[in-house]
Amino acid sequence: MPTSRLPKILVTGANGFIGQAVVRHFLAQGYDVRALVHHQGSHFSHSPNLEIVCGDIARYEDVRAACKDIDVCINLAARKSDEPDSFQVNVQGTKNLIRAARQEKLKKIIHISTLSTKIAEGGVYARTKAAADTLWQKSGLPVVILRPSIVFGNPDEGVFARLVKMSALPVIFTIGDGTQNVRPIHVEDVAKAIACCVEQKVQKGEFDLGGNDEISLTDFLQYIRVHFHGKRPTLVIHIPIQVGFLIAEILKKVSSRPFLTRSNILGSTQTIPMNTSVFVQATGFSPLSLQAGLQKTRAEFDAQYFEAKWLLTYVFEGIGIHYHPTVEDVRVLRNSFRFHALTEKTTHPFGQIFPFSILGVDAASRFLDSHGAFQQKILLAAALAECHPASAEKLLPKTWDVKGSLLFLFGLAVKTIISLVFGFFAFLLFHTLGMYEQDI
Repeated sequence: MPTSRLPKILVTGANGFIGQAVVRHFLAQGYDVRALVHHQGSHFSHSPNLEIVCGDIARYEDVRAACKDIDVCINLAARKSDEPDSFQVNVQGTKNLIRAARQEKLKKIIHISTLSTKIAEGGVYARTKAAADTLWQKSGLPVVILRPSIVFGNPDEGVFARLVKMSALPVIFTIGDGTQNVRPIHVEDVAKAIACCVEQKVQKGEFDLGGNDEISLTDFLQYIRVHFHGKRPTLVIHIPIQVGFLIAEILKKVSSRPFLTRSNILGSTQTIPMNTSVFVQATGFSPLSLQAGLQKTRAEFDAQYFEAKWLLTYVFEGIGIHYHPTVEDVRVLRNSFRFHALTEKTTHPFGQIFPFSILGVDAASRFLDSHGAFQQKILLAAALAECHPASAEKLLPKTWDVKGSLLFLFGLAVKTIISLVFGFFAFLLFHTLGMYEQDI
């Protein structure tokens, strides 16, 4: 591997929960990163060291192009919800990556697998990931396989998002007896562990990856409830596994990406042997404690964070831009709230749960509370959106399309009229029920 420069990194599945953290980590360390995403749109702020390419890992041509001039590939692309194309992505995608790695002479691959490959009876996810592991093992390439335990971080993404929602309920429901042990690990620690592999502390091999704290799944839910939500432990109701399978089958028929699948159930109700000490001994890796990780998460993703994300998304949509605000975007807006002393009150979570309600509240509050904190926050969000690179193509078009502009203005007028009609009643209702603003 070249010693005169940092290796160039390819991250597949870059828009995923772990992928976002990995890309941000390597950019912060000065690496050149190429992010392979499946769909247009990105979760990353602009960086001169970041190249975003859209492609399908199940297509060899896309994978070969993504691997060109790359030193190290971090493979995070995967289907996890028993989707119909799970084999194409998890197995065929691995075959394509192995072939491209040989053609482009990649110096190292870090493949992110799953502890579910170790269970006695696996679902679609476990079986396809196990098949991918076998392909890497037989490839003869310099590969490091990491199998992380439950990864936590942003409470709005990944498996952790579901656990956060479950733990906040008056009663916690789990499938099975909940005695299976896990070693939760913060998503930024996963990125650091991958960096250990890139930096040649680990040349090749297979390792379990997890935090220092071993805890049962039921206790983990209670722990999230106490240390993230600030609530007391509550009653846990254990749902029989067969009932869980029935629920998963029903969800499969009504959703292309159900929140509960047969693979989820099989992976969370069977004992999985873990030995995370081998990786620690090989690298000196030291993850955050569970309590420290949850406290860090709670501090970063507080009520003000989600309010800022909600408002910023609303403003982008209002000017016709389909853009997912990045973590950095949201943090900038939240910090501006603090700078302008607008953090005493935050919009009630009701509005964040039902985002469409913001149209009515915005329209009505312009008349009834035009100088209030809500309108000031929207103005700050609008200022950030207008200066954002994602807005350039829409706000500064290369050619003036009269027909498109008229259609946009007509749609905006219709939306405004509807908002004015219903906004007044929504505003009064929120005020009456105490749902407009609340003390933090």
